[in-house]
Amino acid sequence: MANTTGRAKCKALNDMCAGRRYNSVVSELGNREGRSGATMRLELTKKTDLAFKALEFIGESGDNRITGIVLAKNLGITTQYLPHIMAPLTRAGWVASTSGPKGGYTISTDLTDITLLDLVEAVEGEVDDARCLHLGPRHDTNDHCALHEPWIRARTALLSELDNSNLAEMIVASR
Repeated sequence: MANTTGRAKCKALNDMCAGRRYNSVVSELGNREGRSGATMRLELTKKTDLAFKALEFIGESGDNRITGIVLAKNLGITTQYLPHIMAPLTRAGWVASTSGPKGGYTISTDLTDITLLDLVEAVEGEVDDARCLHLGPRHDTNDHCALHEPWIRARTALLSELDNSNLAEMIVASR
């Protein structure tokens, strides 16, 4: 994005994001070069990306059961790694898993009920919103670093955006 401010930045971000999958947008945002030429990485993990793609693929199958072999092939991973992706989704109650020759995965909830924040927390763990950017975990509230307040505002805005993005809308937008 060029040097823009306020509404122009928001419009540029919206234009850049239009019709694209969340992971490509997050990667692009995370790879912006700073003044020093270094890049800041602001992105979701590969595991969360694979979990999103798994929900997308299984969700598109409707009531049809998707075998582990088919799902692993679609995700580009091994069948041995697939349980690491699917376990958080089954624990959250979003995917039903059946074993055996006729086994596989089916969606067990409406994807409009799952936010991107829900997915991130299911796969990566609860967001630690008490961690200071500079001083580390849970420092004394009277001992804030200079970055504390801006970082809290930025983190709050990010978490709010993730919480307002449901998976069904994201899947439709990615087509």
